[in-house]
Amino acid sequence: MYKEVQEVKASGRTRRVHVRFFAWNPKGLLALLVVLSGLFAGCGRGAATATPSQSLDQSGAWIELAPGIRYWEKEGRVSLDIAPPLMTEESVQKFAEYAQGRMAQATLEERAFWEEQLRFVKEQHALWSDEELVVSAWRTPFWARSLFP
Repeated sequence: MYKEVQEVKASGRTRRVHVRFFAWNPKGLLALLVVLSGLFAGCGRGAATATPSQSLDQSGAWIELAPGIRYWEKEGRVSLDIAPPLMTEESVQKFAEYAQGRMAQATLEERAFWEEQLRFVKEQHALWSDEELVVSAWRTPFWARSLFP
């Protein structure tokens, strides 16, 4: 392998040092190959988009109600996972139907919880569906750090 000779001054003495152009060891190249192959293969893509096939009775898996909204039920408790950027009008309608069904069976305290969640979903959908507002919110931090006034 071709090596370049450079002169380095250390401790008041000048020494000649041989430098390789590409100084990666085999482990570094192997790690780079693994990372790139993982990116090209799209690992994890199926896990992120898959819908659980388990019923509510089984080990409490997340169930996708609609795009951007999923829930998990176990022992009478409900956990919600809401991703507003992914919500559509259909998502809001499906969640409204689901929440109305839960409110019909709920106590007064639980009914307040479901009303609050429904209000939150509708507000978030209204915010995220306004494209100009979203773009300006994302643009502001980038313009503030840029060199342009």
